Amino acid sequence: MDLYLIHSPKGGDLLATWDAMLECKRLGLAKAVGVSNFGFEQLRQLRMSGREMPEVNQFELHVWNQQREAVEYMRREGIVIFKRRIYEKEAGSSKAALSHARKATPAGDA
Repeated sequence: MDLYLIHSPKGGDLLATWDAMLECKRLGLAKAVGVSNFGFEQLRQLRMSGREMPEVNQFELHVWNQQREAVEYMRREGIVIFKRRIYEKEAGSSKAALSHARKATPAGDA
């Protein structure tokens, strides 16, 4: 597989989970490993452990959720930001907000 992502293991053992992901990569089961919905603190915890950092972090990123601290940290660490787009189903009844977001987002960036 090209990319294997682990969703934020809240309540689980982050380092043991990440070690298992790295083992999958080492064994050739995944070309790259990454994370999903990891914030600054979780990424910093991985860095402080001395382990290899994720190649990708897929997370929600838009005008109302800019996560500047996490974005700046990932840029410094060389982690690819794979933005997860908010969809109408997830936004519930906020159709006016979605319409505004679509107008405010440059073409090709949504």
